Amino acid sequence: MNKGRRPDCRVLVYASILVYVIVLTGYTLAKHAAFKTYAWDLGIFGQSFWATVNVGGVFRNNCELHLVESGSFFGVHFSPILLLILPLYVLRQDVTTLLAIQSLALGLSAYPVYLMGRECLGERTGAVIAATYLLNPGLHGVNCYDFHVQAMLPLTLNYLILYTRRGQWAKAAAAATLSLSVMEQVTHIVIVFALAALASRLTGPRPVKPGASHVKVLAFAATLIILSLTWGVLSAYVIHIYNPVVSEYLKAGRHFTVLGAEEPIEVPAQAITQPHRALEALSYDAEKKVAYLLAILSSSLFTSLAEPLVLAPAAAWLAVSLLSNYPPYYTLGFQYLAYVTPFTQAAATIALMRLRRVSRRRMAAALAAAAVASALALSPLSPMTDGFDISPAYRKPDAGQGTRLLTEVLGKIPGDASILTQDNIFPHVCGRADAYVIPPDTKQGSCAAYMARQQVAAVHTEYVLVDLDTDPLGTAGETAQAAEDTGLYRLVTSKGGLKLYRLEAGGTAP
Repeated sequence: MNKGRRPDCRVLVYASILVYVIVLTGYTLAKHAAFKTYAWDLGIFGQSFWATVNVGGVFRNNCELHLVESGSFFGVHFSPILLLILPLYVLRQDVTTLLAIQSLALGLSAYPVYLMGRECLGERTGAVIAATYLLNPGLHGVNCYDFHVQAMLPLTLNYLILYTRRGQWAKAAAAATLSLSVMEQVTHIVIVFALAALASRLTGPRPVKPGASHVKVLAFAATLIILSLTWGVLSAYVIHIYNPVVSEYLKAGRHFTVLGAEEPIEVPAQAITQPHRALEALSYDAEKKVAYLLAILSSSLFTSLAEPLVLAPAAAWLAVSLLSNYPPYYTLGFQYLAYVTPFTQAAATIALMRLRRVSRRRMAAALAAAAVASALALSPLSPMTDGFDISPAYRKPDAGQGTRLLTEVLGKIPGDASILTQDNIFPHVCGRADAYVIPPDTKQGSCAAYMARQQVAAVHTEYVLVDLDTDPLGTAGETAQAAEDTGLYRLVTSKGGLKLYRLEAGGTAP
């Protein structure tokens, strides 16, 4: 331990992390209790974890059988980091465990931020940087929208940045491997990170600590690139095993129709060869995209722009996002900011380091004030964001009489009974093999959505539960009418928009 290190500063960091984890866990549990969590994606992960532990198979769920015949989440995304989370889930097999794990992972991601801040700026400023990082509304948005595996990325990527700057190559490679294990999309981010680390050695010690030899940095960058390319091939192979015929719906081409790219990997080539379409894609929802960029950068007073090499991996993802026509890619409150936040934070820290000591202290104070203002204005937890409906993260946990009635009705359904229910109720019943969710509307002519409706219609579950007053997808009424029209179901509970149907004797349950 360095003699000049101030233990009270470490206490601030630990306390900040503890407060974050407690507050965000409590808040997300309150949202869940108020039926403000959803099948897409908390229910998907809840049923996937439950089925893996109790039924077998690899993270199987019933939400997207029309897209993945095997039902495995690995048929959509290759995320082996879920296997590391599985032992924690086993301790308490409920979706609320996943919400707590998510808050813990995001809270702990502040610790490598503190370590890097301490090394670049000193103990006291490093502690302040870590505390203000936890005020980032982008981080809160990831945390407050159900459970997503991308929430593991701030922790793993922050360690990748830290270990790379220290020149601890083996640890950095391990952090890169963990990052890749979160989602196959991370391959592109790690490749850009490796190239940026190499470029920094040639132009100046920004992402990489001064003193690192050219040979070691080159070897490290080459290792990360080879690792990423290999991981990309492995991911494609695993996804093919669990989903041999990938639906057009899963290829993400619909996210880039303005640009004309059929896959995200085609975005760079399409943008270069078709510049007029790139301009059209950038101008699509231009106001929202500009507001998104301002929200991301303003919490650090735009200081991250001073370190383009550190920011490069985030810029690679942002370029794809801004060329898309898919609003969640460029809207606060979705999981995709997990790809960006670690690099904007690291760039701001290094930019601060390059200032003179007096200016550095003043700027650190200004950054802390900006972080507080940004959290008040944009965080899903802030009362100032009441009425925001830009993403599910901003829906407040306002439990009322309807919530109590719905909770009572759920208590009457046997824990092992098969059930069909709507988007915001499914996470409460997903801990069983035969729970199904009412799919989205088919009026837009989607073949995948039509298949989903047909599959659900063919399954006669023991119970059908809808709440017309809180139906997020607007399909519960049609499902309730269909249950009545078949003559196979009897209405056993009807309180306002809340309706519970039970399969009559002679029906066929799964």
